[in-house]
Amino acid sequence: MRFLKGTKSSLKSLLKGKNKAYVIAVAGVSEGIGCTHQAILLANFARRLGAKTAVCECNSGESFSLLERALGYNKMSNNFTFKGIKFFKNVDSYTLDDIMQMGFHVVILDIGHQLRHLRERFINADLPLVISRMNDWKMDEIGVFCEENIDLLSPRVKWVALYSTKMERMSLKTKYAKDFYSLPFIRDPFVKDKKAEEFLEKIFI
Repeated sequence: MRFLKGTKSSLKSLLKGKNKAYVIAVAGVSEGIGCTHQAILLANFARRLGAKTAVCECNSGESFSLLERALGYNKMSNNFTFKGIKFFKNVDSYTLDDIMQMGFHVVILDIGHQLRHLRERFINADLPLVISRMNDWKMDEIGVFCEENIDLLSPRVKWVALYSTKMERMSLKTKYAKDFYSLPFIRDPFVKDKKAEEFLEKIFI
């Protein structure tokens, strides 16, 4: 792919020579965990590498419509563009198939809490990503999710424990025999952040 800039990025290495979209699927252990925020963060990382990037709202939510209105857009179409990223609202399976044929280098699926309905899409993604959060009141949700989705503890699936400490991640690894990544709070996913860039590089190794 000719969009690749430089040679350091792990994502660039993965995309090199790929003749179809690289698909990243983002699912959460529960509703409201922060999947949309992380999906947009990933999209901006890909865009900064020069990738033609799309984010698809696959979780029956209204986040993209809220973002569209906040930006002052008034169109009634099912998609809009901001900072070089194409956002597709309320995407169904048929529309998703069409999007895959539109020549995007990277397509990010914001699955959120709809994993049950989009499990096959998630598992077949080039990078399946599970988002969890290390709040005291969210810890039980990680355990329940793991018990219900034991197959997602495979090496292919990357797990992120948002805002977690090293000790907390070690505890999770001991309990589930799975590496967990951390990400500090990034207020604006559209703004480049050094810590976020370092995290995203690790995700693609």
